[in-house]
Amino acid sequence: MRRIQNLTFENEQLKSHRFHFNIDEANEMDDEATTDVEVIPLNDDSQQQNLTPDQLQHLFSQASCELIAELADEQEFFKREATIKTPKTSKVIQTPFPPLLSDRIEDFDIDIEQLKQLAKQEAGPLIIERYSPSETQIDYVLSTITLTFNQPMIAVSSLDDKMNTEDLGISLTPKIEGRWRWIGTKTLQFEAKHRLPYSTNYTLRVDKEHCVSAIGGKLI
Repeated sequence: MRRIQNLTFENEQLKSHRFHFNIDEANEMDDEATTDVEVIPLNDDSQQQNLTPDQLQHLFSQASCELIAELADEQEFFKREATIKTPKTSKVIQTPFPPLLSDRIEDFDIDIEQLKQLAKQEAGPLIIERYSPSETQIDYVLSTITLTFNQPMIAVSSLDDKMNTEDLGISLTPKIEGRWRWIGTKTLQFEAKHRLPYSTNYTLRVDKEHCVSAIGGKLI
């Protein structure tokens, strides 16, 4: 078989080949067969076959059936349903604004005279409610000592101010390196810089005459 040059026929834009094969008888014992190839031009009128109107109508009907079938296979665009919102554990309660008069909580009337009477009342006795450590023999590492009173000892605004415990009659012997600080208005704490040394007897002293609370309570 040999390659045939491209042939262009009338009213056709694409190029193609058309082959005609003629195979002679070959001996079964012979591995080679002789083949003659003859090229038949596509524009040869003798090889063309004209279709009748019925045949053309049949071809057109088959093509239209295939087109209809393809159109029937089309489906609408698949669109999933909207995502369900996650459930909420809270509950929304609608209330009127401003609230009804019956639901309003009015401020208490402040009587200046009552406040003066409360201010004149004597404070109760000052008591040391808790202290730490509470043991007499300590067998563990200790770095803080704490005293808690039943009444406020200082104003809230002075929590961060530097203080002198000797003004309240509070002292620790022997003296070690560290600092005193208030934890709230009722609790006083000493923080050692490192830790309290071992094999040492410590004495925490609170003077009754000098230890007075912020509201006038005296230690009993």
